[in-house]
Amino acid sequence: MDARSLPGVILLLFVLTISSCGGGSSSMPPPPPPPADFALAAATPTVTIQQGGALQFQTIQATPLNRFTGLITLTIAGLPVGVTITPSGPLSISVSGQAQGTAFRLAASQTTPIGITTLNVTGTSGTITHTASFSLTVTQAAPFRIQVSPTSIALTPASNATVQISVTAIPGSSPQLASMSRAPQTALR
Repeated sequence: MDARSLPGVILLLFVLTISSCGGGSSSMPPPPPPPADFALAAATPTVTIQQGGALQFQTIQATPLNRFTGLITLTIAGLPVGVTITPSGPLSISVSGQAQGTAFRLAASQTTPIGITTLNVTGTSGTITHTASFSLTVTQAAPFRIQVSPTSIALTPASNATVQISVTAIPGSSPQLASMSRAPQTALR
């Protein structure tokens, strides 16, 4: 080999060495899929109940993420004194592929403090835990009671009946009560 061609051979070897080091296919495995999870949300941001009044509903919705399936156990924290939940047993949501929810009813006793409270509903499935919150507003009970006696009557043509309606103030309140001794005759015909 001639000494003049030696630098060309070395350069050719260097180029071949560099090109064989960087290219080609990679044998790295794809990244693992994200872990299964769920999102938790309250259907209504605020529930309002009256002291001693009618039950009000709330629904908690669980949405699966990344193919989550399983049972989510719910606990509710922050209930004011005198507020009850029905059903009273443990609440849960079974999720299998699509969003699911569970409903419960809230009621306040006559002595539940008036005000706004934030309730936190925590959902747990295995090691996954999420919390959804909503506001509970307890309003004052009506300051009076209405009673009708008798509760039902049967009338025939040309007959009459006496019905007593009483409106009673609840102790500690001062409602403005109107009085009426009898209805106008045209209302009875």
